[in-house]
Amino acid sequence: MREPRFRPSEILSLLDHHPTHNLGESTSFDLTYADLLDDATLARLRETPVAYGSSLGLPELRQRIGRNLGIEPDRLILLSGAGLGLFLAGLELVRPGDEALVCTPCFPPSLEGLRAGGGEVRTRSLRFDEGYAVDVGRLLADVTDRTTLVSLASPQNPSGVSVPRASVTDLAEGLAKRNPRAFLIVDETYREAAIEREIEPSVAGLAPNIITAASLSKAHGAPGLRVGWATTHSRELLARLKQGKLNTANTLPIADEIMALAVLDRSDKILGERRALLLDNLERLAIFAEEHAGLIDWIRPDAGALSCARLTERAFDDGAVTRFHRCQSEHDLMVADGRWFHETARVIRIGFGMQRGAEFDEALGALAAALHDAASAVA
Repeated sequence: MREPRFRPSEILSLLDHHPTHNLGESTSFDLTYADLLDDATLARLRETPVAYGSSLGLPELRQRIGRNLGIEPDRLILLSGAGLGLFLAGLELVRPGDEALVCTPCFPPSLEGLRAGGGEVRTRSLRFDEGYAVDVGRLLADVTDRTTLVSLASPQNPSGVSVPRASVTDLAEGLAKRNPRAFLIVDETYREAAIEREIEPSVAGLAPNIITAASLSKAHGAPGLRVGWATTHSRELLARLKQGKLNTANTLPIADEIMALAVLDRSDKILGERRALLLDNLERLAIFAEEHAGLIDWIRPDAGALSCARLTERAFDDGAVTRFHRCQSEHDLMVADGRWFHETARVIRIGFGMQRGAEFDEALGALAAALHDAASAVA
C-alpha cells in the first residue's frame, strides 16, 4: 500500500484510554444530556423529522453564533467540529505548488489536513522560553509568494496562551501586503474558556483575509455533539466550504443542532461554572508548579483547560524523559506528550478541567510521583 494520507498520532489514546488520573484532556468536564433536555427541547426533538439538515446549517443556530461572533450569519457555516473547518479550508487553499505556514506546537489535525492536500507545509516553532509568544515580524518574514495560508490558534493548544488581538490585526494586515491572495486562519476553539479575564471578542470580523474555526466542544463541554463552525468574508470560499461539507459530512444531524441551541441557551451558566472550576484548579496547579520547580518549568495559561510544562534538564536526562512517559501507567496517570503537538518529549500538556477539588489534587499527586520516579536516577 502507499503511504497513509494521515500520519499516525498517539493523541488518539485520549479517545481510547481513560485512566483514573486523566491530565491529558484539554477540556473541562462534559455536559450530560440531562443538563440540556428540558421540556421545550424534548418537545422540539419529538417533532423534528429525522431528515437532512441545511447545507450551511440550521439558520436559527447560525444566527445565534453569528451574534456571538459579531458577524452576519451568512458569513459562517456549521460543521462537524472546528477540525473539519481547518481541514476543508486547507484542502481548498493549499494545492500542490502552494505552501502553508503553521505555528507550532499545534493541534495535530491543523498540520495533517494540510499535508493531505498535497501542498508544502512549513512550520514556525513558537518557543517555550518565550512563553509561546507569536512574533509577528518573524512570522511574516516566512511568508512567500507561494504562501496561501497562515495558521495559528488563539488560545493555543497545547499551551492555553492567547495571541493578543493587536498581534492578529498586525499579522492580517502584514499578510495582505506581502501576499494579497493568502488567508490567515485562527482556531478560536478555546476563546470562551477565559479564566482570569473577560472573554475576548472573536477575531472573525477583524479583517477580510481572516478565517476562524471553533466549536462547542471545549469551552462548553459538549464534544459529543460535534457542532462547530467556520467563518470567512469570502463568499467564494464559503461556497467551496459548503461543497466540501457536502462531500465529507453532508449535513449536521438536526438533533445535534437543536441540542447546540440548548447549550447556547445555558451558555452563561455553563461558562460561569467552568470558569470557577478552572480558576480554582489553575491556582492548585500554580502551587504544584512552584513546589516542583526543580522538576518542571511551567507556563501559566490565560484561557482553556490546558497548559504546558517542561521537564527540566537538571533533573531529567533523555533517558529520564523516556522513563517518565513509560511510567505514567504505573500511576494510572495520563498527560499529553509534547510530540503529539510538534514539540519535544520534554514538554507535556497538563489538562486541569476534568477533575474537581480533592480529585484534582490526587491527579497532581500521581503526576508528582511519576516525576520523582522517573527523575530519581539523575536527580
